[in-house]
Amino acid sequence: DQIGAAAAGVRCFLLPPRGQVLRYTPPANSAASGARAAYLANRLPTAPAAALGWEVAAPLLTGFTAWLESRCGAANAAGGGRLVFLARDMYLTRQAFLARYPHRRADYLKVSRRSLCPALLVLGESARDVLLDALPREILTVAEILNFCGFEAPVKLSGFTPDAPQDLRTRPVAETTQALVTAVFALAAGPAGEPIRRQAAFTKAYLEGFGLAEPGALLVDIGSGGTTQRALEAILAAPLHGCYLACDARLHQHLPPARAAVYLFGGAAAPLWFWAGQPLLEHLLSEPCGATVGYCQGADGRPRPVVADGQCAPLVQVLQKGAMDAVAGMAASLPWPPPTATEAIAPFLALVQDPCLCDADLLGALTLEDGICYRLAEPRPLRAYLAKPGQLGADVQASRWKVGFLKRLFRLPLPYGQLYAFMKNKKDHNTP
Repeated sequence: DQIGAAAAGVRCFLLPPRGQVLRYTPPANSAASGARAAYLANRLPTAPAAALGWEVAAPLLTGFTAWLESRCGAANAAGGGRLVFLARDMYLTRQAFLARYPHRRADYLKVSRRSLCPALLVLGESARDVLLDALPREILTVAEILNFCGFEAPVKLSGFTPDAPQDLRTRPVAETTQALVTAVFALAAGPAGEPIRRQAAFTKAYLEGFGLAEPGALLVDIGSGGTTQRALEAILAAPLHGCYLACDARLHQHLPPARAAVYLFGGAAAPLWFWAGQPLLEHLLSEPCGATVGYCQGADGRPRPVVADGQCAPLVQVLQKGAMDAVAGMAASLPWPPPTATEAIAPFLALVQDPCLCDADLLGALTLEDGICYRLAEPRPLRAYLAKPGQLGADVQASRWKVGFLKRLFRLPLPYGQLYAFMKNKKDHNTP
């Protein structure tokens, strides 16, 4: 309304001022973006979690699903056109896609890097690189690696101490880790690998039921290096086609752009602020349940996923409902094109870089899981760091949302985002 009045030469004022309503939405630069911002501002929920989903997640879901519809339409024109959303990261995206495009087929494939490890082990040394990428990029003990791969306790690996740490964060991995992987493949081929081979058979049967290699089938994932797609291709021995929200430099090193399309940032590697908040974004879009850890035979004789116990955070449910309400409302009420990729991701990047204290407190205590469990941004009381200053550096390093961590710790209006960017750039500059 404001932009339309201004275009007609009518002087007007936006009430209430945007800064007091939408915290993370940038100023509108077109009639369409102004209409979307006005719709969101005039109906903003009062519950803080629902308001975050409304403002931050809904534009991203709207833009991403519109892009997916265009990709699906192109595949359909070529004789295909079917989306397969990967659990758990794409749970909310699939919900939004079906709400906006109910005529489309949108399957939900319950896989995780962990659930695919047994099938990769059965393939032998040819799957070494994919298996290494499928393991969590953390420092894990030998026992934790064996457990993640699907071995049943108390299996042991000859020549390796169970509690010996292995650094899986960098590439190339150390020679000791390479030797460990070789020993794991050998273990999987022997008597101790019977559970692995059984799981691998269930995994392959489950995957084949989705027809992933059929023409027109498109995998949809949050994206980074394309590890899950590569694992699926290795297991099914067929090239697949992926559609990703974002990516890093590894994606197109392993997969050609024709088989790995990317929505955000023009298909280039995502910038610092996306990765600084990626664990948070993943949690906000994911199905509120435990991870898929394997497969078993169901009552109907077909394989079904086995899901780990997982706490369902009420906060995430409220946020996701706020996002879905906004997506449905905009689809029904606004005769405007969806946001561009830049407009869609802008509120989330603003949240990550400069969160309000109330939002940092709201989101920082979330518990995340990626092979191991951790808090998103949970500092100790400031007095604890005054007593043990060295602990602060360790806790900042372990935090997955460092700006939120600093905001919750000091609770002052300081430029934490600029401080984090400076420390990150200095660290990268000094890293050989």
